[in-house]
Amino acid sequence: ACQKAIELFDSGVSALYEPEDAERGYVMVEDRRGRLMRYPILTLSVGVGLNEEGIRDYREIVDAATEMKSFAKRQAGSVYAIDRRSHGDPTRTSDHPPTRP
Repeated sequence: ACQKAIELFDSGVSALYEPEDAERGYVMVEDRRGRLMRYPILTLSVGVGLNEEGIRDYREIVDAATEMKSFAKRQAGSVYAIDRRSHGDPTRTSDHPPTRP
């Protein structure tokens, strides 16, 4: 499902931009102070928290998904990251690589 969402997003995002901006991969926008700023084309970052261990408190899943989304956002392009760590382990780490299309 994540892969399909990224594929659909990436295939349609260029329609939000002028063709030359989409081709270039960024837009130049004037900020409030009149300075030209460079902004990349939008990407999609998805974080997934799973409930495979019967977690009883939804906040644990939300926390895991939020952490994975933050991890995915640090990567280039549209990616997703799935938390596959054991939630009973208080020393979990976020060293799982995001998945790219």
